[in-house]
Formats: sequence, structure tokens, C-alpha cells
Amino acid sequence: MHSFDPAEAVEYGMLEAVLLSNIRWWVAKNASNNKHWYDGHYWTYNSAKAFAKLFPYASQQQIQRALKRLETSGIVHVGNYNTNPYDHTKWYTAPIQGDYDRSHLIIRGVSDDQPSNTDINQIVNSKKCITDNPLFDTFWNAYPRKTNKGFAKQVFQRMSVDQALLDKMILAIGQQKKTDQWKNPQYIPHPSTWLNGERWEDELLTTAQPLSPADREKARLFGR
Repeated sequence: MHSFDPAEAVEYGMLEAVLLSNIRWWVAKNASNNKHWYDGHYWTYNSAKAFAKLFPYASQQQIQRALKRLETSGIVHVGNYNTNPYDHTKWYTAPIQGDYDRSHLIIRGVSDDQPSNTDINQIVNSKKCITDNPLFDTFWNAYPRKTNKGFAKQVFQRMSVDQALLDKMILAIGQQKKTDQWKNPQYIPHPSTWLNGERWEDELLTTAQPLSPADREKARLFGR
């Protein structure tokens, strides 16, 4: 899950909001499968190293600090329910607080899933099961920055892109290629970032052409 609540990003930080969303998703999934019920809550578990593999745009140290901030804030609770006493992998739960009323949407979205484990190895291996998608191939060929194709494909397929949306994406890519920002490859968003941010909806900013010396003089004379 690579998503977040903008309000929580403002309150806790961007990375914290992403991690919080992921924890909530797995807790809801485990609740729907009646798994990992301890001390009155459903839980999920993962290490900072595993989180760093899931979210490659953050280092393990950044994730450790973000998880600690979530724990300190009280929005995430931490426990240890490992059967092996030498296993110190942390367990997390994020009770729904305040007016956060989207939990039923999360649970409804995963209620039909088969029981699963939050082990990073299972998650990583599942990436191999992604099937070919000719719509994604069209998107990938059109997008000018070829970075982290596997992750971009996961995001694309999770969005259930149809031909109409793809056409809109391709049109937007063609227009954005002409902007000053995209003339420098380092400023082109990663394809997964572009997809997650629905950047095909961006309003294009037009760059005003500089006035020639003659036009500047006319503007000065006529008060424009």
C-alpha cells in the first residue's frame, strides 16, 4: 500500500502517513481474516528493514525514526507477540481514532482476500505473479523516465486502468513532455510517483515568453 491521508501527512509527516496507512491496511486485512488478535486488538508485524524494501524511497533509519514518532504520538501501538523469545520483530496496531471513518472501506476492500502473512518475503515473492498487461506496456513506452518498472507496474495494475484512462494518461504525458520542467530528465517524476499522484490531472503551467527589447520599450511608452 503506497497511499496516505493528506491530513495525517500534515499532522505527522509524509513518511509517517504512508507507514500509518500501510499498518492500518494490514490490521484491517488481518481483522477480516480473524488473524493476530491479541490483547483486544488485531495486529500486524514487520521490521524497519522490511518496510524499507516495501518503500524504497525511504532508508531504514528514516523508517525507524518515523515509526518511533508514530509510537510516541500514540496513533500507533507497539507490541511483541512473537512465538520465538529471541525474535524482536515489532508488532503494530493503529486503532481508529476521532472522526476517521474510512475503516469500513479498507475492510470491505480486503474482506474477500485469502488469509495472508505480512512477512516481507511473501510480499516480495508475490510481485512475480503480476501478469502481463498491454495497457501498462503502452504507458511504459510513452513515459519518458524509465525507473523502477516493477513497482510502477504494481501501481498501474492496482489502479485497474482501463483504455479510457490510459488515453487520458498518454495525452497528458505528451503535453507534459513539452513543458520546461520535463526538459530536464531529473525533474521528471518517477513513473510510480506520477501514477500514485494522478499527475495526468495536473494543470499545465504556461511559461510566459520574455519580451524583446523593442516590446519592452513599447510597454514602457504605453504604460503596459
